[in-house]
Amino acid sequence: MTEHTRGAESRPIQVTFFEDRAEVVRRATLSVPAGKSWQTIEGVTPFVDDRSLRAKPHGAGVTLLGARVLRRLDALPPPPEQAAAAQDALREAERRLGAAEQGQERCRAQLSRVERLSGAWAAGVTRVPQGIGADDTGWREARAALVADAKGALEAEAGAYTLRLKLEDERQAAQQRLEIASASRSRWEAAVQVQLEVEQAGEVEVELTYRTPCALWRPEHLVRLERESDEAPEGELVVTTFATAWQATGEDWRGVEAAFSTARPGRAAQAPNVSDDLLRTREKSAQEQREVVVAARDEAVQLAGLGRGKRATDDMPGVDDGGEPLTLRASEPVDLPSTGQPFRVATGTRTLRAGLVRVCLPEVSPVAHLRATATLSGDLPLLAGPVRLSRGEGGREQLVGRSKLDFVAAGEPFELGFGPDDAIRVRREERNERDSTLFTGTQHLQRSLRIDLSNLSTDVKKVLVQERYPISEIDAVEVKVEASGWERDEEHGFLSRVVELAPRGEQTLEWSFSLKAGSKVRLPF
Repeated sequence: MTEHTRGAESRPIQVTFFEDRAEVVRRATLSVPAGKSWQTIEGVTPFVDDRSLRAKPHGAGVTLLGARVLRRLDALPPPPEQAAAAQDALREAERRLGAAEQGQERCRAQLSRVERLSGAWAAGVTRVPQGIGADDTGWREARAALVADAKGALEAEAGAYTLRLKLEDERQAAQQRLEIASASRSRWEAAVQVQLEVEQAGEVEVELTYRTPCALWRPEHLVRLERESDEAPEGELVVTTFATAWQATGEDWRGVEAAFSTARPGRAAQAPNVSDDLLRTREKSAQEQREVVVAARDEAVQLAGLGRGKRATDDMPGVDDGGEPLTLRASEPVDLPSTGQPFRVATGTRTLRAGLVRVCLPEVSPVAHLRATATLSGDLPLLAGPVRLSRGEGGREQLVGRSKLDFVAAGEPFELGFGPDDAIRVRREERNERDSTLFTGTQHLQRSLRIDLSNLSTDVKKVLVQERYPISEIDAVEVKVEASGWERDEEHGFLSRVVELAPRGEQTLEWSFSLKAGSKVRLPF
């Protein structure tokens, strides 16, 4: 083992996780002589970023003259308990292998005995005079018994051979484990050396702050829907935010104050230069001048929020929380072992009032989903991340699925789905009629839609049904919608209707639209 003098042990006090690293605060108590001296502080990971190291002594009459990271390669003897366990495992593997070899020898002896008896049977048959004892079945029964014994002996010998090969592999593996357990190991260790100047000898407390890779965190949420009923269109969302962290730095952080920051200390703080975006024009080709090609596209509605629900504030920050980093903190000291495995730390819980509605989009899915819409209260936003969803309270909580959540600013409405309602069945039928005018060539398309809803439960169910229709952006295409009893969103082309289904009840909804286009228009459908 490499000879060196170990310094004072340090203890972790606080850990701040970033997107791709962590900042650690440690403290150590040193016995320092009067004057100038170098002191060593142990417990630091070898992955420490030397440039981020900061040291701060506490106490009067103490001056910090310098700080540096010292790395060393230690040869560690094998742990005696591991070598002893590996030796015991090897002995057991050798004992089992010896027993298997003895069993295989017994099977071979049995097979040899059967072969000798078969030879004796054949010799005895040849000595029987021809025509004598032809009706005697004893020879046949003896032959059948010998064949059965030979088959059993062969199967036993094959099984013993297979077992011996397996146990030989196990013995070889045990031998390799013993060699590994008995070998010396090399391990990198790190320590921090600080140069102090003190007026009087005594104990000095030094605080170290540094950053290290191999540690990160991501936000995660658990949302529980409570106090829901078929009669009341409202409920409560209990939102618990977790910081899911990983660390494999080699340090065990026990009883530390954990913080989780959205700051990115490794990113450049200066915005990049914007390049020019050049636009060019060209003349239409002869084919493009003869006809108008219409393309159907699905347009995503881009809104800051949902376009429904009530905002609690008028001035909304951007998706990057207004450029101000956020810090989430654990409510109590936590243990963060260096295992590389994820662990969750709760950082806060809030309860929100939510509006509940069953939403059905028959064009996309023939089921109705329970949707909760709430407005985020408080000063902290909800960070984007995975969400676990559950329903129920008072010991009846059930996990209903997983989803994801985009960034939700404080005061912004958001929505979450809590699974389908199996009691509601939906069927959608579509019928198209197409023709064209004889002389002018004007195209006509009539599309009729029928939606059948049924309620299989014994409760009254309210369902919000949403459909969509095309919107024309050119004069050459004209769209007319016939939807009595539907609410229309002319800007985005949506139809909405709230349907109340009686227990075991059914209801049919119908609507249609017609499309008229000139002869030069090429339609996408």
